[in-house]
Amino acid sequence: MPARKTLLILCLLVAACGDKGGPDVDSGGEDSALGNGSGGEGADSGGADGGESGGGDAGGGSGSSSSDQPPTMTAADAYCYQHETGEPFWSWVVSGQADDPQGIDTLEAIVPEGVVVRVDGTERARLPFACSDTGACSASFGETEAGATCADAARTTFELTALDEDGNRSDPAVATGRQGP
Repeated sequence: MPARKTLLILCLLVAACGDKGGPDVDSGGEDSALGNGSGGEGADSGGADGGESGGGDAGGGSGSSSSDQPPTMTAADAYCYQHETGEPFWSWVVSGQADDPQGIDTLEAIVPEGVVVRVDGTERARLPFACSDTGACSASFGETEAGATCADAARTTFELTALDEDGNRSDPAVATGRQGP
């Protein structure tokens, strides 16, 4: 049963990576930003004051300061259902829509720890999240991986964050769990 869940997640991640493989390789630079969970923390200040770019001039907004702007995550949803193919098990499905000021094509296809699961405010798990080249993001995982049962759906929240190629993380969009699709 755990191997089936892992295979489901791997299939989702591989499908989401399909069109993003080329641009990520071509970006050169340091792709090590994927492992940096704190990359987006300071990125919120990039707005009107120009952040660290020093480009406070009127024309500076579309240049280097846009790379300091984090992506956004909206329309979050999370539900649990009983998967009945083969041996039945309970599965969570989370989804959201992401965008980036630099363009959707700058979003990372895989967001490590892109989903934070909490039950009654206590963190239970950090799980990967996949985003397509249209900004549609999703993940699915079993109750055990999430550390949250379907019976606890109304007490469970999912914080979804997007990541761009510069290592900027979005503010989380929060979805409260529910039962059924």
